[in-house]
Amino acid sequence: MVRDLSPRKRYVPICEPEHTATLIGTLWTTGVSPFRTVTAHNGRCGDHDGRSNAFGDAAPAPEWLRNLVGARIHYEEDLGWPVTIEVESHRVVIATGGVLDAVVMPVGVAESVLVELRIALQVGPVITTPGVDWWTFLTAPVALRPKALPAELSAVRVRGLAAGTRVTLPSETGSPYWIEPPRRRHCLPPWPVVVGTTRRVVSRWGGHLACQQPPLDQAA
Repeated sequence: MVRDLSPRKRYVPICEPEHTATLIGTLWTTGVSPFRTVTAHNGRCGDHDGRSNAFGDAAPAPEWLRNLVGARIHYEEDLGWPVTIEVESHRVVIATGGVLDAVVMPVGVAESVLVELRIALQVGPVITTPGVDWWTFLTAPVALRPKALPAELSAVRVRGLAAGTRVTLPSETGSPYWIEPPRRRHCLPPWPVVVGTTRRVVSRWGGHLACQQPPLDQAA
């Protein structure tokens, strides 16, 4: 009997087994193979020093993509948020109007609102981006979305994000980042609570707030 000594290829996942399906689905959309090709001789895989190891044409997933997949797994499994990876822009996003909604406000207002929500034990996740003076407060989804926020809030550039707006979530790839991170098994604050708290803060200030209109794509 002649023994077959020809090299045999095996395909080794590049992430933990329990998360392989998530990574594979993401990588196939990018043209990157979700497996590294390893050539085995006589039943033994080649070492990583390249002397007896041959990698096929498939390149391993880049580190930034692995970070995005890790962030997606965290948001979906730990928080139950149905997020999406946008490969071209290197970001993880979630659409408003589903499991959450969002209110965007200038940092001058937002800092006081955050203090008030903490005191009331109603604080939820808050996001910002380096170099941008706007904070995004994530809330529980609102069943009956008002067409516009109260006039006194619109006057100081506080706005609610329309249903379907994509909010960029923090990940290891860079900005944005959490001012107040989300917590497992912690309910998001109701939309009316965040809006009502913001109205009280603005009312105390008497409308003397000089704010600039946020970019249209901010928090989207």
